[in-house]
Amino acid sequence: MRFLDNLRYGICRDRLIRRREVVVRTLAFLGAERNLIAANPHWNNPSSQQIRKRLLDKIHGWYDLELKKIDAVLDRVSRPSTRFGK
Repeated sequence: MRFLDNLRYGICRDRLIRRREVVVRTLAFLGAERNLIAANPHWNNPSSQQIRKRLLDKIHGWYDLELKKIDAVLDRVSRPSTRFGK
């Protein structure tokens, strides 16, 4: 049983690490999009520019929260006291 618990731990940890990488890339993309909006103030419709900024900020907040949760879980499971079979 200890082997299966350790195997599940490893699989879940690997999935979290992969998801973390995806979230980090998404946050970088959102930052680049936000910078693109800021770098192009001459776009035709300033109100749509503001709406897009708010949308990107809101999405960025969601992913930032997810990243913090993933980091908290990875931190918790990396402690020896939470590992299976110890």
